Amino acid sequence: MNHTPRRRHAAQLLGVGLTLALAWTVLISPAKADTPSGWSTVWRDDFTGSAGTTLDRSQWQYDLGRSYPGGAWSWGTGEVETMTDSTTNVSLDGSGNLAITAVRDSAGNWTSGRVESARTDFAAPAGGVLRVESRLKLPDVSDAAAAGYWRGPVACSSCASAFHTYAMEYDRSTSPEQMRFYTDGVLIHTVTSAQMDATTWANATHHGFFVIFNVAMGGEFPAAFGQPLPTDQTASGKPMLIDYSRIEAESYDLQSGILTQATTDTRGGQNIAGVANGDWALYKGVDFGSTPATQFVARVASGASGGASGLVEVRLDSLDATPIGTFAIANTGGWQNWQTIPANISGVTGVHNVYITFTSGQPSDYVNLNWLAFGH
Repeated sequence: MNHTPRRRHAAQLLGVGLTLALAWTVLISPAKADTPSGWSTVWRDDFTGSAGTTLDRSQWQYDLGRSYPGGAWSWGTGEVETMTDSTTNVSLDGSGNLAITAVRDSAGNWTSGRVESARTDFAAPAGGVLRVESRLKLPDVSDAAAAGYWRGPVACSSCASAFHTYAMEYDRSTSPEQMRFYTDGVLIHTVTSAQMDATTWANATHHGFFVIFNVAMGGEFPAAFGQPLPTDQTASGKPMLIDYSRIEAESYDLQSGILTQATTDTRGGQNIAGVANGDWALYKGVDFGSTPATQFVARVASGASGGASGLVEVRLDSLDATPIGTFAIANTGGWQNWQTIPANISGVTGVHNVYITFTSGQPSDYVNLNWLAFGH
């Protein structure tokens, strides 16, 4: 965690995307992310705007060059890129995503982007929780083409080819206090105040935070994982995409045959339940943007017995339309035992009314649905 000389006590939240909120709980989130029950959204950005345009500079500031003023050179990590505010490196993609792209010029020099939230005061209230969440896709590179790219240590076979949700919660409602990290709603790591002395924990956590996004090239971190400085084979122009287009299932405009209930899934709120063959939910005015969306992701659970199973389908503008994407679901181990299921969809752009339909060969209930999302 780098220290920022010009930003008082503001710790960095590296490489996760955007949602901030409080529950007596704080959520920091883009606008398209619905606020779950029990939380209050305190800041968000949904990255809307025309393709090739810059960030809202009232919300964000750009870090430029090779260091903070007066700070360690190469951001203190040996990175080789120069950070710019050029739309070649940092821009909106026209589909509700922020694209940060590392680019190599003809002389072999790398440029990239590093942006921070203008606010530095995001904090968990005493007795409350701060959550920072985003949905993003890492640069789509592998093997020799990935040499020098910074990549998270979290094991993920599709992090570069698909969007995933990453979150951090700082919980001051527990004793000891906790900092928890999630991927797609699954807890992957926890750090508690009991693991260090009280002064160290307080210095690290009891102050405001800011959010940072960047794509770094070369230096100590990738070298530690066997990825050397960028080589001639390292791919240029592969963006990290930061998005948030999650739709809460219970926020339907119309439905047939569906119930709602409290969920025990991450972030709480409600899910839709009692779902069986022929049921459906309608979500009006979903904006897919100008870049074709090709992925559908849903958070589902099933306690169906007797081998009951069925399909979750996506249809556009009509219940009678041919599904543009579908996946099968069977018993997941319980009606509140949640799994995140991805599926491909036919490329779609623009604004549509989205029908989620449910088809099964059995009459019994077979699935609960907490949220759904579309990506590129």
